[in-house]
Amino acid sequence: MRGSSKSFTLIEILVVVAIIGILSTFVFVNVTNAKARANYNKIVVDIETIKSAAGLYYNANDSWPYDALPGETEPRESGIPKGLHNYLLDMPVTPCVANGWIYDWDNWKDLPDLNSDGSINGSKSSYDTIRVTVRDNDTIPTETIRTSKYYSCVTSDSLDHCAESDRLWAGGGIDIATVPSKAVRCNN
Repeated sequence: MRGSSKSFTLIEILVVVAIIGILSTFVFVNVTNAKARANYNKIVVDIETIKSAAGLYYNANDSWPYDALPGETEPRESGIPKGLHNYLLDMPVTPCVANGWIYDWDNWKDLPDLNSDGSINGSKSSYDTIRVTVRDNDTIPTETIRTSKYYSCVTSDSLDHCAESDRLWAGGGIDIATVPSKAVRCNN
């Protein structure tokens, strides 16, 4: 350095800019992950709220709230599946509502069973499965119902039945309790 100059060298400035860049990357990644973890936690709490309301309904009525066929309008009062309206003030809204995600009450025991070709055969389903499903905005190409992103079983005669995805009523999805990262990104 010449004399007693109090200016920074180009190298010093570049080092400071690089450090700021690295720190801002860490902050951005942590904020993004925190949002995804908050989404996960909200979905878990909302599902538990719906399950609790359904449990209260079951205790009062000795049956689970009704679920309609896909394509039919489920009996609803103020957006809440009929039967749950006495136990839920409002149906919870997913943290990914801007992406079209919704909560769905699935009572497959009330639905008709299917023939091997996928047509309805008129008898009741043999599946004793009740679950809360998070559905996204995508639909199965041959159907008008939304596909499942996540679910949580309320009760089922088989965990395989709760996770099954090739039925008319579009099961599938990932059990919310098994999401390894405990994070949900709305764009996935």
